[in-house]
This record gives sequence, structure tokens and C-alpha cells, in this order.
Amino acid sequence: MQFPNNEGELPQLLDITTLAQYLGVNTRHVRRLVAERRIPFIKWGHLIHFDPVEVREWIDAYRRHPCRTASTRSALRSAAVIPLAASQPLSRWTWRSSLTVVSAV
Repeated sequence: MQFPNNEGELPQLLDITTLAQYLGVNTRHVRRLVAERRIPFIKWGHLIHFDPVEVREWIDAYRRHPCRTASTRSALRSAAVIPLAASQPLSRWTWRSSLTVVSAV
């Protein structure tokens, strides 16, 4: 797979089989990603192709980076647990999160 060196050069588009080999998955999985519109693709009639630059950006969007250090993790954990309310017993705790609030009795 070749990526463009400068702005004037067009990238060579990938077909489903080549992309599946690059990602290390079955062609059926790539077809499912296309059907669910979870991967950027180009469609000319019945032909489906992929821009290698867009695929690289798509992969980078799903990249997860490790946590910084052990001291940062422990500081984040201690700051995340708070009591629900002052009138409630201290055995009730919740996790401060943007996604969910979990409480234990």
C-alpha cells in the first residue's frame, strides 16, 4: 500500500480484499463495516474502494493511549469517588462519570 508523498499525487485506492489483508480481518468483516457505514469508502456503481489516507485516519480515530503514570491513576481514582449526599450514610458512594452514575448500598 502506498501513501501519497505530496499534495499533487493521488493515492492508489484499495479494494475490499487488499484492505482486509491490511487490517488482518476477513473480507466479510470489511463488507459488514461498509454495510453499517462504519468505515469511509468510495462507491462507483457496484465497485467499492477505500482511500488509504482516510483508512489511516479512521484507524487513528479508534486508537487508545495508555494512562499517564501510576500516581495519576491513583489520583484520578481517589477524586472519582464521592458521597451521594451529606444526609445519607457514608456507605453510599457514587462514581463521578460523564456516562453513568453508579451507587452502591
